[in-house]
Amino acid sequence: MSAEMSLAELFEAYYGRRLADAVSVGEDTPWLHSYVPFVRGQTHVIAYNFLRDNYNLRDPVLLRVWVTGPGILDSPRVLNRIFASDEVVHFEPDQLDALVEFDGALGSVHLQLLHPRVATANGEFRFLAYYHAPGAGCAGIHSLGARGLHYLGSSFGSRAVLADGRIHHAVDPVHVQQVHAALEGDLLSRTRSIAHPLKGPAFFVSTDAHCRISAVWHDSDMTQTLLRRPVPEPICPIRQVFPVVDFPTGAPTVWVDPGQIGFAPARLRFIAHDAGGHVLADRTSEPGAMPGVIKLAELFSDASRSRLAYIVTDFGADHGQFEVPALAYLQLWYPGSHGAGDQVHSQITPSYWTDPLAEPVPYRCRKFAPWSADARLEWRYAIANIGGVGGNRDESVRFRICTDDRRERVIDLPVPDERVAWFDGTDLIRECGLDGARSAIVQIEAETTNFNAFWLVSDRQSGAHGIDHFTGG
Repeated sequence: MSAEMSLAELFEAYYGRRLADAVSVGEDTPWLHSYVPFVRGQTHVIAYNFLRDNYNLRDPVLLRVWVTGPGILDSPRVLNRIFASDEVVHFEPDQLDALVEFDGALGSVHLQLLHPRVATANGEFRFLAYYHAPGAGCAGIHSLGARGLHYLGSSFGSRAVLADGRIHHAVDPVHVQQVHAALEGDLLSRTRSIAHPLKGPAFFVSTDAHCRISAVWHDSDMTQTLLRRPVPEPICPIRQVFPVVDFPTGAPTVWVDPGQIGFAPARLRFIAHDAGGHVLADRTSEPGAMPGVIKLAELFSDASRSRLAYIVTDFGADHGQFEVPALAYLQLWYPGSHGAGDQVHSQITPSYWTDPLAEPVPYRCRKFAPWSADARLEWRYAIANIGGVGGNRDESVRFRICTDDRRERVIDLPVPDERVAWFDGTDLIRECGLDGARSAIVQIEAETTNFNAFWLVSDRQSGAHGIDHFTGG
C-alpha cells in the first residue's frame, strides 16, 4: 500500500468510474476526524464540505462514516462516499442505525475526511447534528474534534441546568457513562466531574426512561478568573444576549458560574425585548451562592411575557475593570411545553467597528446551521447584533443556503444594530426558490462583523425545542 491516498483513484470515484470503497488509503494519508453523540433511531447528521472556501481545497475528499458504542473505537461497518466541494449531505437515522454493531441505544457517530492535502486547525471537521424523537423530544449540537483523544487525561465535567426525572449520560468517542448529579430543588444544578480516560471535552445527553432525547451539550475547559486593573479604565459594559422561545411555557433557566463569567457578579440585570427591539421589562437578580440558577419565569412573573423575543444581560461591570476580556458566558436551559429541554450558552457579536478590545484579527463571518424539510419540525434562526462600543455599521447579514440537491442561493437580510433578528427557516427556503430540497445548511456571512447566532428546531406536536449556536468550519 502506498504511503498516501491515490488522487487518481479519488477522482475516478468522483467521476463514477470506481466505487468509493475501492479508493486506496495509505497509512500516511492526512485526515480530519470529528464526532457527535449517537442516539438510536433519532440521530440526524448534516455535513457541509466548506473546505474550498475556508481552506482552498477544491478537490473532492473521501468521507468515512461509522458508529461506535461503549469500548469500541473502530467499527467494522464503515460507510465510504465521495464528498464533493460545497456538497451538503444528510445522514438520517435509518442510515446511521444500519452501521451499528452494538446492542445499546447510545454511542457516537464519527466522520473522517481523507485527502493528501486536507488540513484544518486541530484536525477537526465541524459538522452538525440534530436529534428528533417524534412527538417527544428535540436537541441539537455541533461536532467536536476527535484527534488526539486517545491519550489519558481527565474531563472538565459539565456546567449545566438539567430537568429532573431525566437520565443523563456522558459520551466521548469510545465511552458512554451514566452521570449522577446533585439534586437541587426541581433542577439538577451541575453534574459531577467524570473520570474520562480521554483528554478534551465530551458530550452530555439527557433522555427519558425510553431513551428519547431531550438535551445534548458539550462540556468545556473555557474557565476564567480575571485580575482587576489597579486603575480601572471605562471601556464598555459587559453584556451577553440570548433568544427567548415561547416564554410562557419555555422561559429559560440561567446557570450562573463565576468560572465561565470570569468573576462573581454581585447582580445581573436582565432586559427583555420584543422582536422590534422595544424594552418590555427590566429586572435585576442577585445570584447569591454561586454556581447557581436563576429562573427567568419567576423573575419575569409579573411582566407581559407573550411577546418576548430576546434578553440582554448586563453583568454590572465594565471590561475596563479587568486585565483581559471577560468570557461572560451564561449556560441556558430551554424547557418545552412538556417540561424537558435543550441548552446553549449566551453570545455577543463582535465587529471591527464596535469591538472595545479590538486586535489586528479578521472579523470575517462564515457560520452555518442545519435545516430539513421534515413537516413535523419548525426551524428558526436568531441573529444577534449586540455587543461592543457604539453603533455597528453592519446592519445586514448575507444568507447563503446550500441544499442537499446541489442548489445554492444568496440573499441579504436586515439585522439592525442593537437587536436580535428572528428568521423562519422554511420562509428562507421558499424566498430563495429552493422548494423541494430535503435538507440544507443556512450560512451567515459578513466581512467586518463576526455575527453570532442561534438555531432552534421544534417538534410541532410536543413543543419540545432543540437549540445550539451557529458554528464555523
